[in-house]
Parts: sequence; structure tokens; C-alpha cells
Amino acid sequence: MLLFGVFMKRVLILLILSVFTCFLACANNGMQSTGDSEKIENNTQSAKEMLFEVIEKIENAESFYTVSEGETKSFGITQTISAKRVVIGENVFKQSVSCSALVKTAEQTYVKDGKYLLRKGEEVKSVSKVTWKNCVTEIDKEEYLERYGAVITGLNNYVLNEQTVLSVEKEDTEKGYLLKVTADSVGSTVNIVKEMKTNANSTEFPTFESVYMELSVDKNLQVISVTYKGKYKVKIAVLGEVDCEENMTETFYGIDQTTSFDEEEFFNSYL
Repeated sequence: MLLFGVFMKRVLILLILSVFTCFLACANNGMQSTGDSEKIENNTQSAKEMLFEVIEKIENAESFYTVSEGETKSFGITQTISAKRVVIGENVFKQSVSCSALVKTAEQTYVKDGKYLLRKGEEVKSVSKVTWKNCVTEIDKEEYLERYGAVITGLNNYVLNEQTVLSVEKEDTEKGYLLKVTADSVGSTVNIVKEMKTNANSTEFPTFESVYMELSVDKNLQVISVTYKGKYKVKIAVLGEVDCEENMTETFYGIDQTTSFDEEEFFNSYL
């Protein structure tokens, strides 16, 4: 009888251990399946949904800065473009330099505390060699929006929404994903055409034939870079309508970590 009691105790202990082990295994499997479900959800997320999440993430970022390099080709002439943008909260600094055999322009703007400041280049030798004027011009909000379309605190100066985004294709990459976006050539460009007209020192807005961009994003859907490949027409007094092709890449840095920029002290002295 004593031996039987001891035997039953051992069976009971083994049963408890088995149940506990099974519980831990189930718990671990449950946690693993949660992670797997998140991965599955991410993988099954549509490419357009991913695009809008990328846009939302960078719009909600506290700060970042970008560097853009590229060119526009038209009637055998290449216009080299270099730009940078710094976003700290609602404060936005922008610089754009454009050079070709025919046209050289350089401009900086700074938006802060309800003020809109404009600074032009005095001498432009190349996209990397600019002598800036030692003064700024203050313009009002209406003039700023007329010149540049919008104060860009997010992804770019294109209007990307359910109505203007025509298609999005997704490719897996080592860093995360490549999103290939085709947008409506009219609705998505209502802001960017104003900026292009200003930067080109033109009297008329360009007319887009196609809008295509490729977004490189990481696995958390944080933007790394955006490459723009657009086709548009511009009117030139002597030549009439001229076909142009743009190829430019804007790379994002210092997301949620950017606190200042080189020209900040100069512009703050005018606030």
C-alpha cells in the first residue's frame, strides 16, 4: 500500500510536469505565431497600403534632412540639379541649384514661425559652387505657395492619395522593399509644377506626360530614398514646346535625429 502511494505521487508529479511543459510549449508557440502573423500581415499588405504607410511615417517624423541629385534632359541639353531639404518640426529649409550651358539658378528658402524667407544665389559656377547673397527677402505665405506649391514637411511635393495614385508594384530587396509608383500626371503634380516653374525661371507651367517614382524603404516601411523618372513638356519662346525627361534621386537621412543645419544661424538672424 505504501509502495502504491509512492508510485501514485510520482505519477501525479510527472503529470503536473507534463502539463506545465505543454503549457510552456503552447505559450511559446502562441508567441511565435503572433510574430509570424505579424510577418504574414506585413507580407500580405497591399503595395498601395504600404505606400500610404510610408508617407504617414515620414509625415509624422519629428525631423529629417534630404539630399537630391539628378538631371533633366531636353533638346540635347542636360540640366544638372542638386537640392537639399531640412525639416525640423514645422520649420523647413530648402535649397535648389540648377546648372546647364544655358541656365544657372540657385535659391534657398526658410519657413519658420509664420515667416517665409527667400535667398538667391549671387554667382552660380556649378551645383557645388555657389556664392549666396548676404541678404534675404521676406515674402508672404500666398507668394510662397504660388512659387513652390506647398511647404513640404513630408515625402515630397507630389499629391499622392487614393485618387492620384494609379498603381503601386512591390519588390522585395535586401534592405526591405522597392515600391514602384505610377501617379496621375495632372492631379499629382498641382504643387510640383509651381516649384519647377520657379526653379526654371519660366513664365509657364510644365505639362507632365507621366509621373513615375521608385521608393526604397526598409523593413519597417521607413523611406530610404525616392527616385523620380518623369516626362513633361515646357514651352520655350523660340522653340515652342520641348520634351523633357527627369531623373532624380532624393535620399533621406537623420530621421527623428536632425536638430540643426548649416544655414540656420544666418536665416534666424532675419526672424
